[in-house]
Amino acid sequence: MDLIASTPIGQPEGDAERRLREAAEWVVDTTEDGACQAQKSLLLLCMKIFPLWLLLLCIALGAIKLPFDIPGLDDLLM
Repeated sequence: MDLIASTPIGQPEGDAERRLREAAEWVVDTTEDGACQAQKSLLLLCMKIFPLWLLLLCIALGAIKLPFDIPGLDDLLM
């Protein structure tokens, strides 16, 4: 543990370094939960949008034919 808590040249941690470390730990502790929640929300949004995006891509590529005609879409595909 002394190796982790010391500076690269082996001196003990100074007052400024300790304050900086404590401030960094406080920032991580207070923002980690919010960042994880935002990441989960973004993943959920992407997982809900992906099937629709894949369906629209297949329609645009012509792999899936629609049972009705849309002149504007036909002009874009041709």
